[in-house]
Amino acid sequence: MDKENEPMGDPFVVAVTGGIASGKTSVCELFYNIFNIETIDTDTLSKEAVAPGSKCLEEIISVFGKKVIDNTNNLNRPLMRKIIFKDNSLKQKLENIIHPEVRRLVDLKIRKIKGKYCLLGIPLLYSKTQDSRIKRILVIDCEEHIQIQRAMARDNLNKEDIERVISSQANRKQRLTLADDIINNQGTLTELKENIVALHKLYSALSEKR
Repeated sequence: MDKENEPMGDPFVVAVTGGIASGKTSVCELFYNIFNIETIDTDTLSKEAVAPGSKCLEEIISVFGKKVIDNTNNLNRPLMRKIIFKDNSLKQKLENIIHPEVRRLVDLKIRKIKGKYCLLGIPLLYSKTQDSRIKRILVIDCEEHIQIQRAMARDNLNKEDIERVISSQANRKQRLTLADDIINNQGTLTELKENIVALHKLYSALSEKR
């Protein structure tokens, strides 16, 4: 078998995390547009895991009742958020149903990655040991008032709703403590691209050293 057609091992996985409206999606899109680096989005996969007819959704119905299903047979996510926001034990039950399936879907995606490294989008990352597949953590950072402005413009939410979301996530100091790398995403697009170019060089080099 020639070298070009040899099967590749699992890619070097870089977790991308940050608070609401910090710009995680924009950063991941630039990695793809500039360098063709693929992103596995756990938020998208968590929605896929609870699709109508899925095993996960059936388990959720058995635990929380049919009230959590909307008239299109999809999970009523706003209602689900309200339910678990009030009771941490219910939040844990939901995570115990969804997380194993999301992990399985991530594994499937990782095996299909063609590049030497990939990004793994994780909105809620609380520890370096949360996922053994992660080799490095990139935090997308910006000040809270900028998060609030962006989220209000993007999601048509009021300030109080956004502040509640922010308070439910890891705080800024906790995220920065986890970081191996940080992109301060409150400058110009040129500055953002320069950061991404530098990190691409780093991650490419690290992926070669494994």
